[in-house]
Amino acid sequence: IYALLLSFTVSFLVSKLVIYRFGDQIKYMDAAVGGRKIHTETVPRVGGLAIYFGVVLSVLILFYQEITFLNWGWFLFGFSFIFGLGFLDDLIEISWKIKLGGQLGIAGFLVYWLSTQIEAITFFGHLFPINWFVFAPIFVFWFVGIVNSINLIDGMDGLAGGSIIILAVGAIFISGFSQDSISIYIHLSFLGALMAFLKFNRNPALYFMGDGGSMSLGFYAAVLPLIFINASQETSIDVTPFILMNSFFIADTIRVFWTRIKKGQHPLHPDNLHLHHLLFFKNDSHNGTVLSIYGLVVISSFFGVVHMRYGDGLLEFLIYAFLLLCYIFSDTCLNAIVNLFTVMYKNIHHMFSWFPKKAINPVVLLLLFFLESTYLLLITY
Repeated sequence: IYALLLSFTVSFLVSKLVIYRFGDQIKYMDAAVGGRKIHTETVPRVGGLAIYFGVVLSVLILFYQEITFLNWGWFLFGFSFIFGLGFLDDLIEISWKIKLGGQLGIAGFLVYWLSTQIEAITFFGHLFPINWFVFAPIFVFWFVGIVNSINLIDGMDGLAGGSIIILAVGAIFISGFSQDSISIYIHLSFLGALMAFLKFNRNPALYFMGDGGSMSLGFYAAVLPLIFINASQETSIDVTPFILMNSFFIADTIRVFWTRIKKGQHPLHPDNLHLHHLLFFKNDSHNGTVLSIYGLVVISSFFGVVHMRYGDGLLEFLIYAFLLLCYIFSDTCLNAIVNLFTVMYKNIHHMFSWFPKKAINPVVLLLLFFLESTYLLLITY
């Protein structure tokens, strides 16, 4: 509970400082111009400071006597470097080549750390001794892919922050199954910092997390298995639950890239093809869009946690993988998902039209936490 309260308090205070200090300085603003912009006002884009200091100060205060390079030092260095890289882009808009080079550098650094820690990985019950010539490029691809997939979904108020909160709740359960108290503190630090951040980032946002915040959250999502390794001190790791937990982010990014390639465009060409864009243009509702994405992240996190608890579940995985492939490659499936969530939200909105609009996102997010946590506790005990 100390990690949660400490990170929440620091993040809240830094948020107040950011809004007061940068709230009227145009050079730190994200202007409401361009085809991909959904917001209508200029908003400070340096809110990632609140997330960064909320997490880092909590970890330093709680573990300052235990931190070495091999024991959480790698996490603080990598997290700080990625945040600094993204924050620099928020301030002066650096080239994408510099950002990619920095991400590759940190990925290589993490590969080096991993080489001192593990000897094998497990995927759906199959143990694979690590060949570093094969594993290193796979991990680099994973790391860069996840960091940028989180960056890409940061397109609406509260979307990326709320999604990572759900991911952190799932990660707390995974650590709890293994009785890894230290990693639970790490996840609680993110949970507290993001809860305070969302106080100011929910629609209409008083600030955005910017690339500093979104790349930091991407770092966290990508290194979830490494956090587990550091805390458990095991020499092998089951990567399956962490892949499942990130599966929505992975699937949406692959789908967008695939659609662009089919159109003869560059995979990195900016457009409005992400699911949150499609949902927003269909239902014209910020809350409906964000809550729909939250629901999908809950599903992917749920699959990861259940796998960690019960093991194989190969049949369930194959069904889930089939649905993801349909989502990625089938326009019919994509349209069905968009229409389904649109109808669901309109019906729910009609039933609860009396409910205050500003309270919808935080209340539903808490409800999702409660339902997810209650079910996971039941299957655990």
